[in-house]
Amino acid sequence: MIENTKIILITITFLLFGCAPMTWEKPGLTQDQLNRDTYECEKDARLGGYNGPDFKRAPAFMIDHFYRNFYEHCMNVKGYTATPR
Repeated sequence: MIENTKIILITITFLLFGCAPMTWEKPGLTQDQLNRDTYECEKDARLGGYNGPDFKRAPAFMIDHFYRNFYEHCMNVKGYTATPR
């Protein structure tokens, strides 16, 4: 019962906060640089993301969450800040 409640709360949180459109900002940013960094982080998230033992059994929305966190961390490391559109 408690496990089901956790899953429901996580799902509601993702639906409320995970769908807001964001844009990446960085001082002196050019569109070419944004395109290149976005591509690199998306590629790294898909190819080098978390693949632990529970990953294959996770629900699709959780797998997307893992990839999104990996991608966002990559962009943050490159000096970007996510802001709502």
